[in-house]
Order: sequence, then C-alpha cells, then structure tokens
Amino acid sequence: PHIAFIELSVEEQATASGSFKHMYKARWLTKDRNVALLELQNTQDASPSIVQEEARIFKALGRHTHLAQLYATTTHSSGNQCMVMEFAEQGSLKHVLNNAAEKVMVVSNRVL
Repeated sequence: PHIAFIELSVEEQATASGSFKHMYKARWLTKDRNVALLELQNTQDASPSIVQEEARIFKALGRHTHLAQLYATTTHSSGNQCMVMEFAEQGSLKHVLNNAAEKVMVVSNRVL
C-alpha cells in the first residue's frame, strides 16, 4: 500500500547513505512500530514504476526470515519516492558481518 508521509516520524539524520538512496530510522505512527525509510534519490519526476518494480520483486521473493519486509511505499516531502521497510535493530547484514569479523565472533543463523 501507499501511505501518507505524515504517518511517519522520521529522524533528521540518515542512518546510511549511498549514491542512490538514503536510509532513515522512522516511527510509523499509525502502526506504532519502528521502520526503515529508504528514500530513493532524484525520483521526484520519475515514474512511480521504480518503487512498484521494487515492490513486485519483494512480493515475488515472498516473506523470508533473512529479508527485510517491505511494508508500504510513500512520497517524501521532497517529492522523492520511498519504501517503508522492516527496521533491522542490529543494522545491515554487512554491518553485522563486519562487526563479527572484527570481534572474531561466530555469527549464528539466529542473528542472520
């Protein structure tokens, strides 16, 4: 579903950034849950099909314990298209694995 951006309380500082997207921690107020907001950069004038294609891929993959769930889409106040996704409290998989390697920890299936 597509939700109104005002349903989210978004932290001002991006948690992670790349050349194509920024990720923010947000609170989905009507659902009372923490979510990850992925803002796709420079999509103000792009077709909504960019986000729709991502949603189609997530639907095709199905619900899986190792994949973050896509909850909804929204449009940022800047006009950029966004995906509202499950928030991973421990960070990205890359972050978890890098931390484990630095601390010489064994990463169990439970963490992944």
